[in-house]
Amino acid sequence: LADGRATGEVLQRFLALDAVAWMKPFMKLKLFRDRLLADNTFLNKVAIEVVIGGAMQLIAEYQNRGKAFVQEFDFVVAGIATCVLANFFTLYLAAPTLVPKAVGASTNAVAKFFKTCPDNAFQTVLKGTPAPSIVQRCGGIFKPMPELFFIGFVAASGGYLYTALNVAVRKFLNPKSEGGADLDALQIGKIGVAVGAYVAVSSNLRYQFMAGVLEQRVLDVALASKVSLRTAGSTVIRTSNTYLGSYLLVAYLRWLGVQKMADGDAKGAKGGKKK
Repeated sequence: LADGRATGEVLQRFLALDAVAWMKPFMKLKLFRDRLLADNTFLNKVAIEVVIGGAMQLIAEYQNRGKAFVQEFDFVVAGIATCVLANFFTLYLAAPTLVPKAVGASTNAVAKFFKTCPDNAFQTVLKGTPAPSIVQRCGGIFKPMPELFFIGFVAASGGYLYTALNVAVRKFLNPKSEGGADLDALQIGKIGVAVGAYVAVSSNLRYQFMAGVLEQRVLDVALASKVSLRTAGSTVIRTSNTYLGSYLLVAYLRWLGVQKMADGDAKGAKGGKKK
């Protein structure tokens, strides 16, 4: 309030949320506070992304892999882990906020510009608060891309490193075991880069549009006084988005050729089915 970055309405929202006992711990964490001030159903959306996101990824993996689902199950596990982590951070970075970030005196020109951009390119603003310019809104699209690329890269690399270690341990304990994903460091790196790019572009655009347009400008306006219906509508939208994103990610990685089983494993799988 002192430096003009927050308004009286923001303070009222903070006091109302802080008065709810189970909300107090979240209001003390900046990670959640800034998002909750703009959207008091933010935690519901986190639950939707984590629980339903994992389930939708599993369904998408099965539909996309078909008969190879069991043979490529190591990829499935890594895909679900990647999906849950990426969904949470994409939701977080694309969620609208109300309080602009403070700009440091030593910040360079590019950093200063992005700090003036909204966290969501399509978000609304409170009455009496200056609206972002078209240039700033465009900047809001690019603003989270570096962080999203890093998150996608780390999540995917970690997930597929787990896959590679799991297969190595299984084959060490039982040299006769067949199947699994034999991944070297180069292939894991390629998958990490591919997923990072996907999250930074596709996930970023879908989540910003969903949160800033479909939820904030449509659901929040049409169902302003009906929280339960807003939550239900948000669940439907986010479930559809998560399924679409999961399906596209699996198809994208297989199209790039970074998620294919080794020829020997694939032939072994086909031979096993013929017996």
